[in-house]
Amino acid sequence: MNKWLRIWQFGDYRKQNANIIYKKIITQSRSKQFYESLGVPDTFDGRFELMVLHTFLVVRRLKDSKKKLKFGRDIMTLLFDNFDLSLREVGVGDMGIGKKIKLMADSFYGRAFAYEEALKDNGALLEQTLNRNVFKEDEKNMSKSLKVLADYIRKEAFSIEKISDSDLLEARLTFGPAPKN
Repeated sequence: MNKWLRIWQFGDYRKQNANIIYKKIITQSRSKQFYESLGVPDTFDGRFELMVLHTFLVVRRLKDSKKKLKFGRDIMTLLFDNFDLSLREVGVGDMGIGKKIKLMADSFYGRAFAYEEALKDNGALLEQTLNRNVFKEDEKNMSKSLKVLADYIRKEAFSIEKISDSDLLEARLTFGPAPKN
C-alpha cells in the first residue's frame, strides 16, 4: 500500500474517532442533571463551562505521545469549530468571531490549568475552582452541589486515567452517569 494512502486513511480514522469522543463529551455536557439537579446555569456560559470541563478531562489524558497529542488536537478542533458555529447561530458577525474564539481558547486553557492544579490538590481547591468557573460564585448555589460536582469530576478523571491508550484512541470512552444532588 502506498505510504501516503496509509497516512491519509489513518488521519481520517483518527478524526472519526475524535468525532465519536467529541459527541460523547457533548452528550454528557448536556445531561439535564447538571442543570436541573446541581443548578449549573442552563445558559450559553453554563454549557460552555461543562463542555470545557469534560473536554479537559479527556485531553489531559492525551499528552504523553505524538499520536495522542494529534488525537487531542482533533478533539479540540471539533470543540472550537462548534463554538464558532454556535456564535454564528446567535448572531455574532464574521468580524467578531475571531476575537470571541480567542477569548474562548484563552478561557479553555486557563481553566484546564486551574482544573489540573485543583485535581492535584485533593482538597477544597477543586470546589473553589468549580464555583468560580461553573457557578460564577453565585451566592444561591449550595455547597452540596459543589461537593457533588467535585466528586463527579474526581471520579471521571480517575476513570479516564484507567482507560488503556488503545481503548481511548479507538473511542471506547464512557462517562459515568451525570451526578444528582
